[in-house]
Amino acid sequence: GVKKFACLGVYVCPEQGCTFRERPKVPRRGDKKYSTGGKLPPAQKICHVHKCALEHIACKCTWVKSTSEDGKKKVTHFGVHAHPVPQAIKIPPINLKLLERTVKDAPELLPSMLDFG
Repeated sequence: GVKKFACLGVYVCPEQGCTFRERPKVPRRGDKKYSTGGKLPPAQKICHVHKCALEHIACKCTWVKSTSEDGKKKVTHFGVHAHPVPQAIKIPPINLKLLERTVKDAPELLPSMLDFG
């Protein structure tokens, strides 16, 4: 089988030098299938530093995942990502240790107090 994918780009803060960014969210459409239906979902957040709306940087990269008849999987990528890297989906291990230490040292902090770009 063959599946086609497209990069959705990234949302960034419009303020010069700000590194706050957000990965566009892809809504789930039943049976664990993801699709934008051809429309880009709006940004979910605002810049935590500047309190402004994020701007979208589009991307034309695509990739194809295929499986051959003998079961070998192949990914073919087309294009170059001409935008900043979106934030990580999972917290890097070093940051997880820092978060654990922060929570241990200041248990009175609420999760919303720890949310930053």
